[in-house]
Parts: sequence; structure tokens; C-alpha cells
Amino acid sequence: MSNETLYELTYAPDGKSTAAGVWGAVRLWDLETRQATDYPTKVKNDTPRWVSFSPDGRWMAVGTFRGVRVWSVHPKSHHDYDLSLGNATPRRVHFSPDGRTFATAALGGYNSVVFTR
Repeated sequence: MSNETLYELTYAPDGKSTAAGVWGAVRLWDLETRQATDYPTKVKNDTPRWVSFSPDGRWMAVGTFRGVRVWSVHPKSHHDYDLSLGNATPRRVHFSPDGRTFATAALGGYNSVVFTR
């Protein structure tokens, strides 16, 4: 690992990988092989402030000052969500237990999104 600042660190539900917010990306480490894969944020220099895995571990919701990006871990693809929180910065996101929706909270409000795969 380098000397980069980590803003968030979380384990995948299966415990085989971990994800961290680093400058401009979420870095996903395979704990067995020690290989890392970067999943870029919506804006190049936007640092993820939180990361949440879906219960099945197939999806990562990534929150930055500019919104939410949901990544498919394998194959690597993404979808950006406009959460209509006005000028509020998303602070947390969590998937529902069945993984079909996720909710996000911000100072001054919250929103939930039906997650379509």
C-alpha cells in the first residue's frame, strides 16, 4: 500500500476483498492475491467519502461530494444517480437487506432509490 490517505474502508460481505476511498477512486483489494483494482469516481479528483457493498457483494455504492455512483464489481460497469438532495452532500449510503434499493442521507435530508440492475 502507498502513503495515500484512505477516507473509507469496508469489507465485502464475503470477507475476500476490501474497498477504500482514495484520491479519485475506490480501490478494491483482493485479500488473497493482494491485487488492487481502481473504480474511478464521477469526477477525476473527487474522493469517495463512503463505500457500501450490496448484501450479495456484486455492487458497490460510492459517495462523493458530487453524488452517488454504483459500480458492478464484476464485470466492471457503473451507473450515476442524481439523488435530488439539493446542495446537500451525501454522507452515507446503505443497501436494503434484499439489495433492491439503497438509501442515502445528507445534512438536511435523505432519499431512497429503487436500484435497478
